[in-house]
Amino acid sequence: MLLIWIYLFSIFHLCTSVDSDVQCEQKNVTVQVPNLLLPSITTTESLATWFCWKEGTQLNTNTIVHLTIHGYTYDHTYWAFPYQSPEYSYVDYVIKNSNGSIVVLNIDRIGIGLSSKPDAIDVTVDSNANVISQLTTYIHNGAYKDIQFTNIILVGHSLGTLITWTIASTPSYNQYIRGIIATGWLHVPNPVGTAAVIASVYPAQLDPVTSQQSVPLLYVTTNPANNTRQNLFYNISNADPNVIQTDEQTKHTGTIGEVLTFGLAILPTVTLSIPSNIPVLAVMGQYDIVFCAPLVLSCDTSSNIALRESSSYLSAIDTFVLPNSGHDINLHLNSQDWYEKALNWTLQHF
Repeated sequence: MLLIWIYLFSIFHLCTSVDSDVQCEQKNVTVQVPNLLLPSITTTESLATWFCWKEGTQLNTNTIVHLTIHGYTYDHTYWAFPYQSPEYSYVDYVIKNSNGSIVVLNIDRIGIGLSSKPDAIDVTVDSNANVISQLTTYIHNGAYKDIQFTNIILVGHSLGTLITWTIASTPSYNQYIRGIIATGWLHVPNPVGTAAVIASVYPAQLDPVTSQQSVPLLYVTTNPANNTRQNLFYNISNADPNVIQTDEQTKHTGTIGEVLTFGLAILPTVTLSIPSNIPVLAVMGQYDIVFCAPLVLSCDTSSNIALRESSSYLSAIDTFVLPNSGHDINLHLNSQDWYEKALNWTLQHF
């Protein structure tokens, strides 16, 4: 019961502790989730969203929307972290520092947090992409503030980036996408780091945090033994121990369906199908052990990332490395350096 209250407090904290200039409204939207084996069969589910904007701003169809997509075992609070907000809040930073020209639509992906939790096998990379493509249609058709927004940028982290690639590369999904910011994921992973992530997961029902979240079977999370999240997702020399502790206390789940569909979604053929008129910013933490290692898999500089990724896209991409950061670039002491890059890149292109 205590852990339920911790999670509810984090949600309340998000709604009340954002900067006074930034306003957020929570809204559930209805989506259809396809069956893995029979995609023509769908179930009706609910997707939790938070629409955030700068108070007093006159919004219009040209206002830029950053649609933020969190990663595996996280929820929407990755983008608006409940500890020392707004220092770690991407939502607050880009809204305030764009002088209101950017709004953020933050979500709990399907299967996570306040969103519906379908059978694990039906929560895949593609079903996530399908659901978010439905959401982009809602955004474009005026579901938020009765405004038909035309500049939608997908901002993904980790699995959220893999989902972003799938949306942007699929003609039936990408109709309203104008750009993508892809963080925490590259085409070639570090096999040692990847093996450590796979070895770290166990059934969500066995975990002291996620067992309180009433998730179906075959939902998984990270095992807290041996400080798993700290070792996998952080460069601890550049992170606040209280952030790491809060991360563990507010963690969420992933599904077996997502794990089983990583393989096809990571192929370069996916990103090579992203239209050349959709600009891409790729961002990595310098010491992200899931994707980076010395020499061949180096993430030390933006040039390293460009060299590793450029052949997987039709046109040139922009790149940025957050120095001294691990995988969770939003949760390191210098996170605002990459927020600034995302903001400037957006204003340059749109």
